[in-house]
Amino acid sequence: MLAMPCRKSYPITSSKRTFLKCGCSPYLAQGVAQAVEDATSITIVLSLMQDKQELSMALQAYEACRKGRVIAIQAATAEARQIAFSEKNDVEEARDEEKEIAAEAQRSGKVVQMMRSTWAYDAAEVARSAMLERRSTLPAKL
Repeated sequence: MLAMPCRKSYPITSSKRTFLKCGCSPYLAQGVAQAVEDATSITIVLSLMQDKQELSMALQAYEACRKGRVIAIQAATAEARQIAFSEKNDVEEARDEEKEIAAEAQRSGKVVQMMRSTWAYDAAEVARSAMLERRSTLPAKL
């Protein structure tokens, strides 16, 4: 899975079922965290359904709120994998170069950015927003 490119489309939803999958990696230790985010997201979108006719919309909202996150973690995983299997000198040089570039630009390095994005991510809020956004595009009920 780690060597596979991210898919542009994730056909995980249908009118009556959804497929939850792990797109994470042991290199970033995100497996359990992503499972919790998945569970939170699907719980939120399903709890916001007003009737069973909204199931398809809820599953689409789930897919929309998780896809970008999973793709970002897969990309970070691919980078972490390259670092993990690089020669020691190459890893140290790349790390030091990245730190210098970040310091010159007065910004955080990739590791700090990844940590912040992981810790600050609110799966419940993202799922809620995705569901409400989809609902707002529906025609008003008479």
